[in-house]
Amino acid sequence: MWQKVLFHHDFSDEAAARLAWAKKALVAEGGSILLAHVVNPVIGGSTPEKVALAQEELDCLAATAAPLTVETAVATGDPLEELARIAREGQCTSALVLVDDSDEASLIAPVLALPQLIFLKGTPNREEGLFDHVSAALDLAPERTDSLLAELKKHLSGRARTLELIHSVPLENPESASELMLAADQALTELREEMAKTFPFVRSTLLTGNPEETLPAHLSRSEASLLVLGLSRHGELWELFLGGTAQRLLGELENRPLLLLPL
Repeated sequence: MWQKVLFHHDFSDEAAARLAWAKKALVAEGGSILLAHVVNPVIGGSTPEKVALAQEELDCLAATAAPLTVETAVATGDPLEELARIAREGQCTSALVLVDDSDEASLIAPVLALPQLIFLKGTPNREEGLFDHVSAALDLAPERTDSLLAELKKHLSGRARTLELIHSVPLENPESASELMLAADQALTELREEMAKTFPFVRSTLLTGNPEETLPAHLSRSEASLLVLGLSRHGELWELFLGGTAQRLLGELENRPLLLLPL
């Protein structure tokens, strides 16, 4: 996943700090970073000058990144469309994304349709312990759950010290509540035992109630350093807009980074 990472650089100090961390601790050995910048054409006649300046600055950043391979790309147009195009043409395997708010994250995530690590601008830098306490939200649908856990093993094995598997059971029908709870508890136990073969410490948390409410409430009280969310996709677009739970969990960016994985 971290073999070729797309990074949209806005030339801010915060972006520079995140990039420095990514070069040191995120990108896989032998991997590379694609530095991208998109110039908004609404600036009019100065667009060519802005493009040339951005290209010069990115090239300077790339030149100081040795021995890491860094490619650059500057484009003009709609940032969402251009970033998606750059990622696609550059054959990126993942993206590191800085956003102003959760609304921006909900726009850019489905367009990129890549595994992406999302940080909210203005939040404290927590990268050094990013993978210490990873929480993954599960819906326990067999195919999606198996895919998400496979991705966790593949990309976070050797990185995550603690893994929490979270599921919330909506109790809409009291008559079937106990049966649903029992089945979910058994499923989580089996998944916990399976993931314990890969991660040093694994725990599971079973919640009751509407996931849109219980998951954010639980996470606000937890010590999770990173939240992982798997999203189904149709073609090249994710179902981010279709899932209320996903939308609510994007609000957790204020408290911790979010890793989105396409399933």
